[in-house]
Amino acid sequence: MARVVSERLITHQLIPSVYANFWGATSVSDIVEILGRAYAASSVTQRTKRFFGDLLRSVGFQVDFGGTAVTVSYEAKDRAEQERVALMRLLEVPQRMATRSATQQRLLMILDEFGEVFNVPGEPDALMRAAFQDSMNVSFIFMGSKRSLMDALFTDQHRAFYNFGRRVELGRLSYEELGDFIESRFEASGKRIMPEAANLLLSFADGHPHRSQQLAYHTFRIASEEADEEAVLSAKEAALDETASEFQVLLDRMTPVTRAVYLAVCTEPTAEMTSRPYLERQGIKSTGSLRSAIRTLTDAGDLEQPKGGIPVPTDPLLAAWVRERMNEV
Repeated sequence: MARVVSERLITHQLIPSVYANFWGATSVSDIVEILGRAYAASSVTQRTKRFFGDLLRSVGFQVDFGGTAVTVSYEAKDRAEQERVALMRLLEVPQRMATRSATQQRLLMILDEFGEVFNVPGEPDALMRAAFQDSMNVSFIFMGSKRSLMDALFTDQHRAFYNFGRRVELGRLSYEELGDFIESRFEASGKRIMPEAANLLLSFADGHPHRSQQLAYHTFRIASEEADEEAVLSAKEAALDETASEFQVLLDRMTPVTRAVYLAVCTEPTAEMTSRPYLERQGIKSTGSLRSAIRTLTDAGDLEQPKGGIPVPTDPLLAAWVRERMNEV
């Protein structure tokens, strides 16, 4: 989604963008490195490359102009205050980039997995808010897959980003639009996916953006000229293979109660979850434990619960792995 937005902005409105992914950030040093790499990756002209080269060197990056791109590396400073100074300087960059633009004097800053910032010591979000609110020529998109962390950053009155922007819930992708898109991408690359195969892929992905992309990639890779249902089934197995370790770690990190509830939702979804036979069958002690675990899993983004509906797994591939593969581990 971020890539599509960026491409449309630069194509139709000549507005450049910077994309930074904060996944795995645990320190101010990590944030400094992520931003530095994001700025370097956005360098498209020689003049911009030199601007970033000078800037990044001044805050401690090693900069290499070899090839067509600017390559950077960064080593953490010995003192926390030095890291904060480096971060503050980098946070001023979006506004400077926007005003240097020869066209619209606008910039879009896309901050993916921004919820990771919540757990970084030193409250870097306070520094970010102070810089961003003065960046009058910059628009910001904050994205995150962990709802609880995003809520903590933007809805807690004691956090710096409280009410900073408008919240937008992204639902699952439309089957019709996603199916049309997948078919068009196959055709544009010289292959074809049969309608029945596309429908099967859509059923497996269940509108999940990343899993749709993952399954479509493996289907395209496996198929020769025409992707049929067998290719999609093989793609599903390939996706399950490559995510098995990730899924096992995710389940291992759950408490016994939340794990039991998650497995129950995956293997035996029902509107009668609070019935005593169901709780006993799934090894859940009480309705209180059930509700608490559902709330925990929903906050973590592992479950979704529509109003008046039963909870469902957010990740359809993980749910499939639980049903089909977990007992093999």
